[in-house]
Amino acid sequence: MVTNATADQAAERVRAAVEAGVNYFDVAPSYGNAEDMLGPALEPHRKGVFLACKTQGRTKDAATKELESSLRKMRTEHFDLYQHHAVTKRTDVETILGPGGAMEAFEAARKAGKVRFLASRRTRSRRRPP
Repeated sequence: MVTNATADQAAERVRAAVEAGVNYFDVAPSYGNAEDMLGPALEPHRKGVFLACKTQGRTKDAATKELESSLRKMRTEHFDLYQHHAVTKRTDVETILGPGGAMEAFEAARKAGKVRFLASRRTRSRRRPP
């Protein structure tokens, strides 16, 4: 919606979407410059929307660093939903849930009021036979 848009284009697109009834926005650091464009554009509408963000950080330190960066770029004090992104391997799950894993950062962020809900997302799809 806003990746590679100008600041004015992003603001207009977000305004039009909100006026049309859109109340869920999803972003991730891996979406090009989406955070840089969506944050300022969404700021005037933030209280009326559900905002989701993702991290590919698998360790506590990496997830914390990405969360803080995303909060700053998105100009918000919290995300409504924060997700582990692209969890596709067993080793991802083991790292995320293990000692020093990203889940520790997620729990700390929830306790601090920086995220409301937590999730995990798998992005690799399985092909079904025709």
